[in-house]
Amino acid sequence: MPKKLTAFTLFALLAGLILSATLGGTSSTPAVAAQNLPPVPTSLKSTFMLGLGNQPGNFSWMTSSGVKWDARYQYLCGGVNTGTGWATWNSPAGMFATYYMDDSGTAGYLPVLTYYQMLQSSPATGATEGDKDFNNLNNPSTMNAYFADFKLLMDRSKVFGKTVLVHVEPDLWGFLEKLSNDPNTISAAVASSGYADVVSYPNTVSGFAKALVALRNKYAPNVVLAFHVSPWASSVGGLGNSIATAQSGAQEIANFYLKTGANFDLLFYDIADRDAALYASWGSTSSWWDTNNVNFPNFNQFHQFVATLTTSTGKRGLLWQIPIGNTLYRSMNNTTNHWQDNRVQYYLNSSGNQHLQDAANAGLIGMLFGAGDGQTTSYDDAAGDGVTNPAPINGNNLSTTYADDDGGYLRLQGQAYYARGALSLPTSGTTPPTATALPTATATATALPTATPTKTALPTATPTKTALPTATATKTALPTATTLPTATATKTALPTATALPTATATKTALPTATATTVPIATPKPPSTWLMTVQVSGTLTANSLLTIKANFTAPVGANSSYLCDVEVYDLATNVKVAQWFPVQPFVAGQPRTFTSTWTAKPGRYVVKQGVFTPSWGFIAWQNSAVTFQVK
Repeated sequence: MPKKLTAFTLFALLAGLILSATLGGTSSTPAVAAQNLPPVPTSLKSTFMLGLGNQPGNFSWMTSSGVKWDARYQYLCGGVNTGTGWATWNSPAGMFATYYMDDSGTAGYLPVLTYYQMLQSSPATGATEGDKDFNNLNNPSTMNAYFADFKLLMDRSKVFGKTVLVHVEPDLWGFLEKLSNDPNTISAAVASSGYADVVSYPNTVSGFAKALVALRNKYAPNVVLAFHVSPWASSVGGLGNSIATAQSGAQEIANFYLKTGANFDLLFYDIADRDAALYASWGSTSSWWDTNNVNFPNFNQFHQFVATLTTSTGKRGLLWQIPIGNTLYRSMNNTTNHWQDNRVQYYLNSSGNQHLQDAANAGLIGMLFGAGDGQTTSYDDAAGDGVTNPAPINGNNLSTTYADDDGGYLRLQGQAYYARGALSLPTSGTTPPTATALPTATATATALPTATPTKTALPTATPTKTALPTATATKTALPTATTLPTATATKTALPTATALPTATATKTALPTATATTVPIATPKPPSTWLMTVQVSGTLTANSLLTIKANFTAPVGANSSYLCDVEVYDLATNVKVAQWFPVQPFVAGQPRTFTSTWTAKPGRYVVKQGVFTPSWGFIAWQNSAVTFQVK
């Protein structure tokens, strides 16, 4: 029988509640206060920049949007020795970058080039992205081609003559930090690559970082070079569940950077590669950041993370590839290209620039908005569905007259930002620290929702150049996909350069994606891409499974396409395997790509899609087949 509450008991309960609130049970995470900051690179603006992930195919949208954008970014990818890398997208070699820089400069935009070449180079042996990166980094032949490819970009940038921002290898540095907190103990084929300009640098990750800076210094001093920060790379695994965990993880990453001894100019940060609602549709319960800055993760917590890195490294930063969704317009109905998110709303809104000021106080000098894969929300009409005002969901009751997939919110808020005057950056006042690591604060991390160690589907790089009469724009024929060589890179005898730890939550063992050409089965091609998947084998733990992904090209197909196959753990929404061969197709031609895989117990879903060789979206099937391993 329940006890009767006395007056004293009620008083005690109320006192406890008041004390709990006083101790911060529902307190807000504080914003970063104004502070002395390291200098902004002299060739960059003194106002807070806004920019877009923008490829040649949607350049006209950017220039006609009515927004005085500051920058545009583009991936340079495809591999340094595959015959399909960025250097081959126009002729002569490297002209794609020249056209991109010239177009950007003419429009008044800073060209930002995300150099993402290590993973997609050959031979890329290993079970995970981290393994493939590490083995390529330790392959002398691959690295000789890598340094030559990077130098080509520097040469093209020097010819351009104006400021170019080159963002180096998102994810790579994070995977390497997972191997060791000291880049001087992780092997890399630098001197052993035989590339003449870098033979004086040690065969370590520190040597690799310093070699890239040296190539920039020698060949293209007009390039601003950026180092990528991956929050998941620290022992915290993300931002964690407090300010202390965020700051502790940031200090670990700062220490790793400082130990390279390389003097990059900027840091690049990313917070999510897909919209929050898209992640939620896959089962995530922590993809939304709290705009009230009470629950974790939240925006002020992230700013504290940035502030720690800014202070420790002496480098300002840019926030890159920010999801574009919003929760206001009816266009955002949580379907492909129309997924909701709250990052744009938080930073760009009718309330003014305070949240941008908080970000600037932490050390950020700008934000670049862009889609991280083909189904995320876009600022243009990527869905091809025109003006959309479906029935409201979750309170998004604003109608639009724009065909933009986000209802036009980013366009309109960008216009408003520049109309009220771009935010002046806080002035500098500190001297960058010397390259010595600072002590790392200890903090306990639980419930790490922001650990996302993979950056899948790249934005749509367009491999041909239009409306440039002198461009030959011929793309070399892509080689047929064959089994990758089994030779792995020899690792130097450095104590901590061992296999990647299993805690990185990356893809597992799909090393042997072999393409099999199947004769055309029907004389009448389908109207759209036909895609199916079969899983065979004993569905028990540690048994060998065979995954066959089938693709049939539709009417009009007569080119090379990237066929992407991804396997996700349904319980955690973590991608556990992926392969993406590039093959030529003609209309009606089927191909089957087969791989073997040893799975752990769990429920899995296989997704498949078709892209251009540079990850331009064509078709996608979000659930080709599901299966359970017991």
